[in-house]
Amino acid sequence: MPRRNLLTILVACAVSLISYERASRNRYGDLFAEVVNIVSQRYVEPVAQRALFDDAISGMMEGLDRHSTFYPPRKLAAFNEDLDQEFPGIGIEVTLDEESAAPMVNRVLPGTPARRAGLLPGDIIVAIEGQSTRGLSLEASVKLMRGPLGEDVTLTVRHAGADQDIDLVITRDRIETESVLGDFRGKDEKWRYYLQGHPEIGYIRVRTFGARTVEELYDALDYGDHPVEALILDLRDNPGGLLPAAVATCELFLDEGLIVRIVGRSPGVTRQFDAHPRNKKQLPPKLQTTLPMVILVNEYSASASEIVAACLKDHGRAVIVGERTYGKGSVQNVIEIEGGASALKLTTAYYQRPNGHNIHRREGAAEEDEWGVRPSKGFEVKIDNELRRKLALQRFNRDSPPAVRANDEAPAVDPQLEKAVECLKARLAGNRKA
Repeated sequence: MPRRNLLTILVACAVSLISYERASRNRYGDLFAEVVNIVSQRYVEPVAQRALFDDAISGMMEGLDRHSTFYPPRKLAAFNEDLDQEFPGIGIEVTLDEESAAPMVNRVLPGTPARRAGLLPGDIIVAIEGQSTRGLSLEASVKLMRGPLGEDVTLTVRHAGADQDIDLVITRDRIETESVLGDFRGKDEKWRYYLQGHPEIGYIRVRTFGARTVEELYDALDYGDHPVEALILDLRDNPGGLLPAAVATCELFLDEGLIVRIVGRSPGVTRQFDAHPRNKKQLPPKLQTTLPMVILVNEYSASASEIVAACLKDHGRAVIVGERTYGKGSVQNVIEIEGGASALKLTTAYYQRPNGHNIHRREGAAEEDEWGVRPSKGFEVKIDNELRRKLALQRFNRDSPPAVRANDEAPAVDPQLEKAVECLKARLAGNRKA
């Protein structure tokens, strides 16, 4: 066959393959466009094509796994605010109450307009600016409560156990959320990072791993004129956050060794993070990396908090007390689209702890499988939901001014915290004898 004819055939084949590939790629795009047009033209109520588009992408992401998410423009700002630890609002965290189908206050942030107004955990928000919240989505309710700084918003609230609703007028302000908390606040309203009943034991509670968490940890670990002999790091109910914040937290307590390994489908995703010898002058002067340490976890400790607990447990740096963690050990990359107006949070890899086991609980995983972080042997302490609620209310009262405290109930003992104290007391007694 002449060389020219052979070349012509090869070019034709190449063009055919490219055309086929383009057709196969566009086939579903054409189908999607057809469905959007049909729905937007024939649905019983008018619906914007952009809303259909956003919902379609959201459904696709949710079909991958429960942690992959699409953030359209209307949701992206709130997502960024959570990581930045700053947002305009009144200073509460809400969840949807199944019984009333209305927002319920889950947490009131210290020093915020909501706390000064007297909102309490367990309050049901019946209406916002006169608009009933019953059946309203949580997202819509939060949007109504947020608004321009300095402007008032009126909430109609029903306190737990009350027969009548009350109206609270709250002035919006810029809310800076604390990610690092202590055991109690002093008269100066500042946290004290040691146990009130055991001042020789440091106590630091990390709510989330955000942009300022490590900076807050440095301040909390500088005990100044109140040195401690042991430390409790409370990661209960911590849903995670930023990987760099978790890695930097581990480096505060380790001089060397593997912190976490990221394992993905493609070689470019796989990487690992190691602790490195540090310049001790950069550390808080009273911090010792050999300080006896306990980490508290429960079934709601997830992601970045599991990385910290797994790392410090595997290196023998800390005893883990409480309940088995959630098992959220997957890596989500935030990928900007539409020029940064929207974003995809896409699962791209899994976290692997220093001992080689995965943290992630895969679909259908059994109790005996390896996932999450289990308490150290002999230190599993479970609590039920009723006790969990009482302890949350007690924590609220301890860091609230008297004017906004909830009704005191009979004091509840925190068995997980008690176990941590017992562990550290035994360690300290053994060190003194040695």
